[in-house]
Amino acid sequence: MRHVLLILILGLVPLSGCGTPAMPVIQAAGVAKTAYDYSDVVMPRSRVDFLGASAEDRQIENEATRRLRDQKVRFISVAPFAMDGHLYLVGIFADRKQAEQARRIARQIPGVRRLTCSFFRPAPQGGPALSDRELARRITDQLDSEQSLDAEHIRVGVLQRNAVIMGHVSSPEQKLRLENLLRRVQGLEEIRSYVAVRG
Repeated sequence: MRHVLLILILGLVPLSGCGTPAMPVIQAAGVAKTAYDYSDVVMPRSRVDFLGASAEDRQIENEATRRLRDQKVRFISVAPFAMDGHLYLVGIFADRKQAEQARRIARQIPGVRRLTCSFFRPAPQGGPALSDRELARRITDQLDSEQSLDAEHIRVGVLQRNAVIMGHVSSPEQKLRLENLLRRVQGLEEIRSYVAVRG
């Protein structure tokens, strides 16, 4: 995989909430649950191309973060990812009203040509669970072990044991291989794929 950036989103405040599926399920792009608040730590793989994100995309991400904070949107965790002017707003928000406010703010950011919101409920409390950092490490190990994967530009976010994968691959087979790699990561509650094929 040539250009992969793994993003680990760490929840700042533990909240109780509704449960999530026990087994990882790939959720198709375009479908998103209501969301809830957070902050991100970048964990690059060994083969990251740091030039993969354009200056315009970095500016969109920074502006999204700034506006959410300036307008005092309450979240448990939140992370904007921009790829070619497509903004993916990934988050866990305090309530539906805050999630909708974040969505409205994101739509108004200059340079955003397309917006996808992927919101999660807070992880359920109780019982031993792997940390997001450990899950991120497991994902990196899986991606590094697959030498035949030819992804052009992929980003993976981990938030309260949920994974969101975004980017472009060269064929439908590559997309399926990438999604299957994530399914093999033990401990993930849910996986959402926004991977597009660019042949």
